[in-house]
Amino acid sequence: MRDLELILNAAGDGAQLTPGQARVIDPILSTAARGYRNAALIHYHLFPPVPTSVRGGTRIEFGREDFRDLDTRRAPGGKYQEIQVGHVGKEFAVQTHGLIGKLPIEIEEDAMRVPGIDMGMRTVDSVQNILGLRRERLAAKLATDSGNFNAANVLTLAGASQWSHKDSDPSANIRTATNAIRKAIGRRPKDVAMGGAVFEALQAHKEILKAVFGDGPQGQITPEMLAKLWNMDRVAVGDAVYLDDAGATADIWGDSVIVHYAAVGPVSRAEASWGLGYEIDGGVSVDMAWYDAECRSWKYPVNAEYADLIVGKDAGYLIKDVLA
Repeated sequence: MRDLELILNAAGDGAQLTPGQARVIDPILSTAARGYRNAALIHYHLFPPVPTSVRGGTRIEFGREDFRDLDTRRAPGGKYQEIQVGHVGKEFAVQTHGLIGKLPIEIEEDAMRVPGIDMGMRTVDSVQNILGLRRERLAAKLATDSGNFNAANVLTLAGASQWSHKDSDPSANIRTATNAIRKAIGRRPKDVAMGGAVFEALQAHKEILKAVFGDGPQGQITPEMLAKLWNMDRVAVGDAVYLDDAGATADIWGDSVIVHYAAVGPVSRAEASWGLGYEIDGGVSVDMAWYDAECRSWKYPVNAEYADLIVGKDAGYLIKDVLA
């Protein structure tokens, strides 16, 4: 295991860097880091990336103006009706997260004897895994918080309605969520997010198995099958775990299910979205590595700068306590 030295990024304390202090980014490692995606993480499904070049500003939030039923008739020579078009301006601030990957020169020298091993890239990958896991946990806290949904769009299951119970009806719960969002924003949600434990319960659920396979031979339920069953574009399964204070692994996404509408295409369009993820430098950048003679190690600073935000409560639906 490579040793990682966790160092608080100076900008995380709110310090303002002068142009002379601005970091120098390694374009090669940064490009590779942006292209790296941990398959177990699903935060980017709930918070579609929005590139930004500033660390703070006014975020885009569209209201319900397009649903107005107006009399648009105009008499010859008469004036046009006018409507106010715009967005609700709310402030946002991109947070800076940072870690330094420490690569002892002895490990680098040993790796150089084996063709095809790039310890610098592997060090950056390890740091990025930790930064990504942190973002996933923060995203899960937002996505499973009832306060980030309209009160009518939160369903808490109990007893026989829980998906771990044989008499439950998961598809009916998804239909309820879909209709609630459609009535609120005029669009049907196309995304469902859930944790690994919830997905495993659905794989063993008799009603789900019957709906997918009928009375024929039963196979293995996949996320793609669930998406087709529920008329969704995607069912995202978050399998990521973290170590709790006792050193045991715990599921990040727990037993909640989030049905939501995600913005498609440029966010400047007047399209509803439950969440958006504002990112600088594609969400991650790698500073130029430097050599620390005191510990005979190369240091690889990795930065993650983002703000995952709830921008449309109407476009999401939370199903809680899915498992007993």
